[in-house]
Amino acid sequence: MSRWIWMCFLAVVVGGIAVYYWVTPQIPVTVAEATTGEIRTYVEELAKTRLPHVHRVTMPLSGRIRPIALKEGDVVSAGSEVAQMDPVDLDTDVAEAGARVKQFDQLLVSLVNTIKAAQARVKAAGAKLEFAEDDIRRKTELKKNNAISEAEIRKAELLEIESRIDLEQDSLTVMAIDALRTAMVIGRQDANEQNKRRQRDRKRASLASPVDGVVLSRRVSSERVLPAGEVLLEIGKLEDIEIEAEILTQDAVKIKEGNAVDIEGAAVGLKSIRGKVAQVFPRGFKKVSSLGVEQQRVLVIIRF
Repeated sequence: MSRWIWMCFLAVVVGGIAVYYWVTPQIPVTVAEATTGEIRTYVEELAKTRLPHVHRVTMPLSGRIRPIALKEGDVVSAGSEVAQMDPVDLDTDVAEAGARVKQFDQLLVSLVNTIKAAQARVKAAGAKLEFAEDDIRRKTELKKNNAISEAEIRKAELLEIESRIDLEQDSLTVMAIDALRTAMVIGRQDANEQNKRRQRDRKRASLASPVDGVVLSRRVSSERVLPAGEVLLEIGKLEDIEIEAEILTQDAVKIKEGNAVDIEGAAVGLKSIRGKVAQVFPRGFKKVSSLGVEQQRVLVIIRF
């Protein structure tokens, strides 16, 4: 009898519990399977693009530049002409330098002929002196035998002195002309070097692009006179474009070269672009934030 009482009691309890869960509202829960994996940390910062190398086309020398037709965005190839100087003045300089070299050449030819003539006079003066010395020796022997007068002896001595003076003068003339010829040779070398510089400057009047790239900026468009070194165009290779981000120092210490980067924003569209850290600069700098707070930041370079 007691057994049936306990069974009835247990049935009532189970029924009560079932009724309770049936009338009580259920609460939905999310269930997931626990798995193992890695946790990634992110550093988010605004950045800007840059070109690591910007090639500047500058004035090679002072002069007049012609109008430049290229504009920003135009594609150029390495070696193609992007600007040109007015060659009129340069052509005049080349002509003057060439004419000066020819003048030196003509003077040198004239001096060489003059030296040859002077050397011939030296040779003749030497022969005359040799004759005079032989003559005075012969007449001196004749004087010992009283076969010649004193006047003839003195005449022979005078001829010997004159011949010696003529030889010395002609020798000095040869030396002076040869020294002048040496100076002319040096002057001709200087004129030739100047002529080469003028010709080199003439070739530099045509300015070419150093690389295949795109015109980033045009500093000069109209014709004008400019000094040497003035920037005319800036050219860059867009395929070398990279990103620079100024990261807070406390975040930069977590970044290593080769770390993956997600590049997002309106400039790249709806989908993010993958990149990687190319360089973390070893030196930081101070920068004041928009809120006026001075911050220590480090430049990080990212490549696509």
